[in-house]
Amino acid sequence: MNPLVHYLLHGLNEGRKAVALSIIPSSQPAGNNLNITDVSKVQLSIIIPVYNALEEVKSCIDSVIKNTPLSKNINVIVINDCSPDKNIKPMLSAYKNIPNIVIKNNLTNLGYTRNVNKGAKLAKNRDIILLNSDTVVSPNWIRNLIIAAYSKNDIGTVTAVSNNAGAFSVPKSGTNDIPEHLDIDAIARIVKNSDGGYIDVPTGNGFCLYIKRELIDDIGSFDYKKFPRGYGEENDFCMRAVDNGWINIVDTKTYIYHQRSASFKDSKYQLMEDGITQVKKDFPEYSGAIKAIGGSVLFKKARAKIQEDLDKLTKSNVISKPKIMFVISTRTGGTPQTNLDLMRQLSEIYDCYALASNSTNVEILKAGPSGYESIESHTLAQPVKYSTHRSGEYESLVRHLLFKYNIDLLHIRHIAWHSLMLPKIAKELLIPVVKSFHDFYAICPSVNLVDGGGVYHPNGVSEESPNPLWKDETVTPMSPVMLERWQQRMDKSLLVCDHFITTCHSAKNILLSKLDLISQKDSFTVIPHGRDFDSFIAPIDYSTIDGKLKVLVPGNIALAKGSELIKQVKTLDKDNLIEFHIIGTCTDDLLPFVTYHGRYERSQFQKLVSEIQPHISAVFSIWPETYCHTLTESWATGIPVIGVAYGAVEERINRHKAGWLIENNAEECFAQLLAIKNSTEVLKEKQNAVIQWQQGYGAQNTVSNMTGNYISIYQSILTPSAQQTNRKLGFVMKGYFPEVPPTAYVRLVDWKEEFEKSSGLEVEFTGWDTILTSELSKFEALVIQRDAIPSYAVDWCINTLKEYNVPYTFEMDDNLLEVPAAVDPAGVYSEYKPYLIKLLSGAGEVHVTNDALSDVCKNYNQNIVIRPNKVFPNRWKDCPVDERIDLKLEDSDLNLLYFGSKTHQEDLNFLIEVVSLARESGKNIQLYVVGCGDSLPKFDYIHRLTPPSSRYDVFVDWLIKIAHQFDVGVAPLINEEFAVTKSYIKCLELDALKLPVICSNILPYSALRGELKYQHIKFLNNDTESWANEICRLSSKK
Repeated sequence: MNPLVHYLLHGLNEGRKAVALSIIPSSQPAGNNLNITDVSKVQLSIIIPVYNALEEVKSCIDSVIKNTPLSKNINVIVINDCSPDKNIKPMLSAYKNIPNIVIKNNLTNLGYTRNVNKGAKLAKNRDIILLNSDTVVSPNWIRNLIIAAYSKNDIGTVTAVSNNAGAFSVPKSGTNDIPEHLDIDAIARIVKNSDGGYIDVPTGNGFCLYIKRELIDDIGSFDYKKFPRGYGEENDFCMRAVDNGWINIVDTKTYIYHQRSASFKDSKYQLMEDGITQVKKDFPEYSGAIKAIGGSVLFKKARAKIQEDLDKLTKSNVISKPKIMFVISTRTGGTPQTNLDLMRQLSEIYDCYALASNSTNVEILKAGPSGYESIESHTLAQPVKYSTHRSGEYESLVRHLLFKYNIDLLHIRHIAWHSLMLPKIAKELLIPVVKSFHDFYAICPSVNLVDGGGVYHPNGVSEESPNPLWKDETVTPMSPVMLERWQQRMDKSLLVCDHFITTCHSAKNILLSKLDLISQKDSFTVIPHGRDFDSFIAPIDYSTIDGKLKVLVPGNIALAKGSELIKQVKTLDKDNLIEFHIIGTCTDDLLPFVTYHGRYERSQFQKLVSEIQPHISAVFSIWPETYCHTLTESWATGIPVIGVAYGAVEERINRHKAGWLIENNAEECFAQLLAIKNSTEVLKEKQNAVIQWQQGYGAQNTVSNMTGNYISIYQSILTPSAQQTNRKLGFVMKGYFPEVPPTAYVRLVDWKEEFEKSSGLEVEFTGWDTILTSELSKFEALVIQRDAIPSYAVDWCINTLKEYNVPYTFEMDDNLLEVPAAVDPAGVYSEYKPYLIKLLSGAGEVHVTNDALSDVCKNYNQNIVIRPNKVFPNRWKDCPVDERIDLKLEDSDLNLLYFGSKTHQEDLNFLIEVVSLARESGKNIQLYVVGCGDSLPKFDYIHRLTPPSSRYDVFVDWLIKIAHQFDVGVAPLINEEFAVTKSYIKCLELDALKLPVICSNILPYSALRGELKYQHIKFLNNDTESWANEICRLSSKK
């Protein structure tokens, strides 16, 4: 709005100066009408002024390296304003060799304002972001701020939101603590998904302030005379911007963590007061203007949405996962089905979406239990057309969708019915792109390089080319010139992709022979499709083939899939010795030559084979298949395959020997089929090869194995090339802190300070999925506990840690390799054992609790560190009397306290027998049980206590508050063979409650007997009479 019009409508009645263009807040929603600029072309310098606060500075710069695509267009200027801390300069020198990071050290202290002005001058004609050195930036922050800044021409500044930035804080104004179960990136992703839009404000905040170069050119730099040391300079700057017709906005999609004023410490309050006094003096309307920020209805809605999302979360990975969008065309066939498998496998690591188009309808899909599920749909008024392979409406929509869903990586599985500009659009938004090739559409619209007469053309079909995918009015007959043009357009369009993938080497060679530009890039990987089978079917042992040779032909059988070859073979088969059985679809003209069984779902394949009982299967494709799922399915059901020697079929049969190869020739094919029918030895040889495939490659090349290869590529693309200097030690625990098992608290959480002291690294609690994302780059080393990594991901994680040279320590406080069946009735640990051995074997060192467990682990790793359990005073501190919890227990001679997990049922049974025996002496003994077992006997002297939470820290706090009502803590341990490798932590915990303790006189408990501070613990042999007598003795002393 024109400033004068705005003043006449609003400012005059409100008594304001006639310059307050943006005092009344408005919002630009992140919707289809949002102008999304080409982020990749914006030239930008991130200016980080430094004054002391060494650790905060390192965290800030490292977060920028990790989350910013530094390039010739985006650089960082760090200016040390003559910090008194002499460690600052050498610390910053560690960053000097990182490309696109500029380090400057002032010889004298310029003061904050002159320092940032210097940075703005060093940036020359670039836009700038002022970033406080006590901030931590989050993923996609640059993309979001640039898009916000250029969403309207008159936007001059953009301020992010934060946990601690006054009026710009979320979810409430002021200071917000980070929830203990979330990290900064998790909060940032929640904020991005809130989609609160852009809010006009009178002023920005200098903790993270994007400033357009045009604005600096228009109104000048910061006023260093009025604001020499900071505080108020950005308010003055923004108010001057408003005076000159510019707008200041808040981007509610960008979250920056702010520790607040690390540099100025105690002097900050006076600086703030002096600065704001000056701003109010120059702009009398300022006090009223800033009330618009807190009063903004739009900002209130955005904050409420963020708070709502925060309240919903109980685990850090619910919304904090990076996001991948897969691009597909059809939803049927091998490629979209394999893509669905991949999306499901990746779901623990990435938040996966699919972008589908049929040229007119565009959908966003998620992987549901029964297939793809649509979550958003759009119908294009201007569909994607064959001739241009573009649609302006599509491109605008997809640009919006990539931004809306905060996509971190785009994986194009097929480009048909999508705009050829899609890769470029993603790159403009700084989104890396992977392109898969599952057919030959990129070099010929025929898809399979077969012409209308059934002839294969390795260079593409230049005449009489079928066009199976496009039916719009722009489709014209193919010519040599048009084919060359098609290949050039595809080559140029896809060249911007970061990595290329196909499923066999022959396909890669064919593609690169026609895509000249892409062939010059060293970023093309072959990843075969992985498949999961509940079981493999053994081949049927045929002593003879008395009747017809049954040949299964699965798939959509038309000209390119060998329909003519089948007809020609049957024409030669005068004695009707060969019987073709088709499952899937086939053309009507083929029906007289075959037995047709109809369509089938992938899950029905084995059932149909068992009904038909074919001797062999056939893949008669007359073009080079890029993988061939029906070949895999045939071998999985025990059937050798005869195939035409093209592409993946030729590669795979040559490699595994589980079939026969023929040329596309009916006489040769018929002769081979007769040879198979007439010689069961020929068949038997190939059946044995099928068995070898099932036991080897078929069992190994699972969806999980395939996923691991994709994860490796995604991670390499998303991981920044420059390493952070302030790397950490990661604790990988089962679950997400604080919702982790008790053993994680006992062995890792409570040891945090000791690990930090010994390693010199800051400890961060994390989940196993972090290993497989770019987040791994922030860790110097890891400690992995027990079964924290699910079995299907163990190989992925171990391989990734090797690839990125991140060493890990494995921590195990129980002998999980030899868990008794009684303790592990479901076989969970026995199934995990092979993966446990892999983790043990690959570790740099292994931490255990005692010598016995050390001896077990030495079978797999010689570098064992015995780290006995202990209790930490800060966990087991005394409870003030006024905080105690009164359980209102009945009067008794003795109250016993026992707690344990469900694996301690045998110990509890022993204890119940002891108490029953002790009560026979006439003593009123009461047993109180926490946890342990599903049910208790219905005796009036046995009681179950239920803690407020199973979480260890809450449980311990509760125990401390109730402990005063008990007389003795008891810790029997019966299974001596399994117990010897356990720890004595339960004795220590009961002792920490300041209770007399009775425990079993076996290892590991008896290891405490020699320690003076545990002389008061009573160690008893495991016989009920000894225990009953001791309990009676203690009851008499009460």
